[in-house]
Amino acid sequence: SRCRLNETASFPQHCIVGTDQYSTGRTAAMSITAPELLAVALVASLGPWVWIACRQEPTASAWSAPAVDDESPGARLRGLSTDFQQHLSGGLWWLAILIVLAVLVLHEYVEERPDFFFTVLLSYSMCFLTSCVVLFAAWLRVGKANDVRPGLLAIFFLSGGCLGVLFALVFEMIEEVAWSRLSPHCNMNVMPTTPECSALAATMWILTPGLIEETGKALWLFFRFRRSAGQLPARCCLGIFPAGHSYDCGCWYKLAPTPYHVVLCALASGAGFECLENIKYVFMNTNAVQMLGTEHGSDLLTIAEMRALTSGLHMVWTGIIGWGLARRLFLPADQRPSLLCVVLPSVVMHGLYDFSLSALSWVGKSEKLGIVSEEAGTDYALLFFLLLVVSSCGSCCMLAKLTGLRFCGSRSCCCAPGFWEARFPCAKVQSHPPYVGYAVRAREIREPLISS
Repeated sequence: SRCRLNETASFPQHCIVGTDQYSTGRTAAMSITAPELLAVALVASLGPWVWIACRQEPTASAWSAPAVDDESPGARLRGLSTDFQQHLSGGLWWLAILIVLAVLVLHEYVEERPDFFFTVLLSYSMCFLTSCVVLFAAWLRVGKANDVRPGLLAIFFLSGGCLGVLFALVFEMIEEVAWSRLSPHCNMNVMPTTPECSALAATMWILTPGLIEETGKALWLFFRFRRSAGQLPARCCLGIFPAGHSYDCGCWYKLAPTPYHVVLCALASGAGFECLENIKYVFMNTNAVQMLGTEHGSDLLTIAEMRALTSGLHMVWTGIIGWGLARRLFLPADQRPSLLCVVLPSVVMHGLYDFSLSALSWVGKSEKLGIVSEEAGTDYALLFFLLLVVSSCGSCCMLAKLTGLRFCGSRSCCCAPGFWEARFPCAKVQSHPPYVGYAVRAREIREPLISS
């Protein structure tokens, strides 16, 4: 509906050069060539993974930690202060901060239309409903018993939500501009239904929302987590700043003593991203709030309901990456996966899901423009629908199976208690936080063996 037909062209000329909405606000990038823009976005989204893969020091990232059967118990044998221990495990006050921030954002939208308080409140609540219910259920089933603190989940909820969304907004915008200028006749906004354009557009969707958004959500797991206190760096930022306390760069790091910590925090990071994206679509990308009280006043609640019904996939894709990171951290050397095998499935499935949604909307437009026949359009629509189902339902089934879903034998639901031990019987899971041993050892050194 935003595209205008040219009298002499069989394809919307305005769609070829990009929509008005797409072009507005991007003048700052116009002075840079398209290859340069694309290079900036790809370096920003691929560079962190290259850094993680190449850095082999145990303190560089969670990925570079030695295998559990190769780890020596010698590093940093010192006691950690009680405050720093609480910080490393995730203080409950982070959950309070998350709740306060959510209430402040709600207050802004209520202030805009105070006469429709309950409609705004219900729509806003639906932006969080699905993700928070799933995350809470997963925590009850496997997190509580394994001492996964709610504050730790809140920290990664904020990391995936605030840092992840900011990362995605900046670099997706840059990459979309680059694609539209490199390929004006076929890009993420212009997708005539042809085999060539479909293949090219699918690649763009994988490299843009697939790669960038999954990087924005999962990156913090790799950079912030450490398996034990011995892998915490003494200094950070290339050795410039100290990182030994909660009031210096040590505030960045968190401990993941069990695989359940990694998987649940990955779900939390995806949930944070999903909730902020829901708020963006419900309250920011439409004028539904301003339309309250008119004949279209129900649009706000309708959009929120649709977002609630389709939420959860961001959690699934990040959860799959978290599962791979947990395998890297807690399995012997011969069972550890490669970084490509951990990250690539979620990136591809995410990109194909978004591509199939967009491609389905272009089938009807292409039929009207005579690009494809009605019969061919039906075949394309079926293909894109199957791709949509496989990339969404397939992702959910994959994570559910990894976390214990069973229909045969001893039946169980996803996030089944003990799902890690059931899949890897020989893997050892620590029953206490990894800093306890260091603190106890330091105390034993200071205190006499026999008190008078």
